[in-house]
Amino acid sequence: MSTSGERRYKQIACATRGGAASRPTEDRAIMLARQHGATLIFLYIVDVSFAHGLTGKFDIEVVAQDLREIGKIVVEQAKERARAQGVSARGEIREGAVAEEIGNFVQKHKDLDLLVIGEMGESLREAMAPVLQDMAQRGIDVVTVPLH
Repeated sequence: MSTSGERRYKQIACATRGGAASRPTEDRAIMLARQHGATLIFLYIVDVSFAHGLTGKFDIEVVAQDLREIGKIVVEQAKERARAQGVSARGEIREGAVAEEIGNFVQKHKDLDLLVIGEMGESLREAMAPVLQDMAQRGIDVVTVPLH
């Protein structure tokens, strides 16, 4: 239950990469959605920028397709865990640079109240700065979950 001064969230997004490192972030988002009776959107971003500097023979589109398939599994598993706890959840998979796509997602979802995201490395934190500033101006809260 919230106290009179506590904000109530109606729509929460959780950016996830999947795997054990993302589990605490997903769990926090599920807990918050359950507490607030909010809808939860799991956001997975296919970002192949890491592969452009690699040497060797491989097809970027094949890498992207593999990451899309992984994303579908990650999102489906997260939705199932949320639904098992009584949370209404859906997923969205986007492609591109992480910070840019989170920004695009936030712009698209005008009714978003909260973004739950895992701890960011320095380069992502720098890239996310304008997105986080825009979110703050729009009154969208951000919860950053530390890595364990």
